[in-house]
Amino acid sequence: MKKYVFGIIFGLILASCGSDDDICLSGEGTPRMKIKFLNTENNAYKIPKIFVDVDYGNGLKNVINTSNVDSVLIPLRVDRSESTLIRVRTDKDTIGSVLQFYYGTSTQYVSPACGMKLLYNNLSGKIESGNLIKSIQNQQTEINDENLTHYHFIFDAND
Repeated sequence: MKKYVFGIIFGLILASCGSDDDICLSGEGTPRMKIKFLNTENNAYKIPKIFVDVDYGNGLKNVINTSNVDSVLIPLRVDRSESTLIRVRTDKDTIGSVLQFYYGTSTQYVSPACGMKLLYNNLSGKIESGNLIKSIQNQQTEINDENLTHYHFIFDAND
């Protein structure tokens, strides 16, 4: 009889330990900045090859190297910095365009498994150098959902 009571108590303890918050599902963390590419006629532009480098405080590091896309998700700095430097290239051996994005940050509690996530507000950006990207257009001033387009990068499809 004692074995049954012990088994029932042990089973109840195990059942109470589990939680839906034990796993941090994708999409619950800090959102990335979504960039959509357009040509000078404001039509979607699929770039044959693109390299995106980001400076997270220790120099530029390549974070995106992909082909035939019309948008990318770029992770910004999460160290409470107020800006992130980004370089965009269509060829590994070119300088491309260098852009600086400025923002404020706030945190939001997600769950015990995920902890906190960083949200970006008052987003603004500018082209620092290069002529690969002709202009940029701000679409959202807050980054709290990476499904929304935050910026348009305008490329000259004839270049």
